[in-house]
Amino acid sequence: MENTEKTTSSSKILGIISLIIGIIALILAFIPLVGLAGMIPGSIACILAIIAFFLAAKKQNKGLILAAFIISLFSIIFSYWRFNEFKNKTKQVINKTSDEFKNAIENMESLDSLNSNSDMEQRLDSL
Repeated sequence: MENTEKTTSSSKILGIISLIIGIIALILAFIPLVGLAGMIPGSIACILAIIAFFLAAKKQNKGLILAAFIISLFSIIFSYWRFNEFKNKTKQVINKTSDEFKNAIENMESLDSLNSNSDMEQRLDSL
């Protein structure tokens, strides 16, 4: 009987701890540029919730443990999604900037080809 009470109380404690860590991970996931850091406590909370689920007695209410698992899993998924969105946006900005930089260099090279005034006058006349 004592062993069942110890596992029940330890599973409740693990469930509460995993719920708290899962909520912290979820809050971190919503902060821009810090969201990826939410994956670490989210993973820890998910593991703790799984351990608490298996430690819980058969007749014990497992709602808190399942809530902790769902919140921690959502924080992991949301953190990963936010990280991928940031990565994709960063790639787009880098590609756009490099294209603009290449165009600027090409324009500067075309201006360098105008060596003399007569060459410039010929180009202006052709326009």
